[in-house]
Parts: sequence; C-alpha cells; structure tokens
Amino acid sequence: MSSLANWETCPLLAAPSVSGSYVRIDPFSAADVLPLWYAFGGTTKTVNERLKYFYFFGGSPFKSPEDLENILKSVEQQDAACVTVFRLLPSNEVCGMASLLNAVPLHGTVEVGFVAHGLGMSQSPVSTEAHYLLAKHVFDHGYRRLEWKCDS
Repeated sequence: MSSLANWETCPLLAAPSVSGSYVRIDPFSAADVLPLWYAFGGTTKTVNERLKYFYFFGGSPFKSPEDLENILKSVEQQDAACVTVFRLLPSNEVCGMASLLNAVPLHGTVEVGFVAHGLGMSQSPVSTEAHYLLAKHVFDHGYRRLEWKCDS
C-alpha cells in the first residue's frame, strides 16, 4: 500500500464523453429521455420492471417518459453528481445509463448509482466496457475509490 503523505484533492468530476469498441458514454441531456424509455422496454410495465431499484432512491413507478426525465434531472441537481448515457457503437443508439454520485474530491471517493441497462446491452461486452470506461474516467482523474452499492 502506498503512503498518503502527499495526497492531493481531486477535481470535481463531470460526465465523460468517451468511446470504447462497443459503447460510447456521454453526458445525459433531455434529448436522451425518450431513447432511454425505449431502451428500457418502451411501455410503463417494462420500464418499471427494469427500473424498480430506482424506487429506493426516492423514485416511484414511472407513468411516462416525463417521470423518468424528472428523476434524472433531480439526480443531476445533487451536489457532486452527473448522469451519463450509454450508446451502442456504431449506431449511437441509447442502450443504458449510470450516474456518478456523492463525489468527495478531498477524499478521492465517488459512487456509481442509478445504473440501468437496456435490453440491448444486458449480459454483453457492452455492459462490461461501459463500466470499465466509467471507472477509468474516475481513476484517471486521481480518485482512489469507486463505490458501487447495489440493492439486491
């Protein structure tokens, strides 16, 4: 283990724009809401099945894409938080999302949360690469710890 005697604080993270072989990660925008809705199944039933763990974070069953947009905008308004979307390459089709939350640059820690994979990326190299690229972004900015808390 290395000494922390010369530890320096990290910059506050912004959502990355980065590409791999299978996936591109971009900052979330309002234009991504409808593509995310369809990536998660496109119906109230399928979207709610896919995003059921969002309820733990103050969400409620989604009745429309606007409900999804509202919760993602509320995540972005939190201190030290940013929402990202995953896009399949080469089509750039939106296929999932994740957020960086609760960053503490002084300690070099950040959490990944609000993770949701659409049907197009589940159980594939796309999901592996997306999370590798997100982690690489965090560690390339000098962070020492990336936490991923799962509810189930």
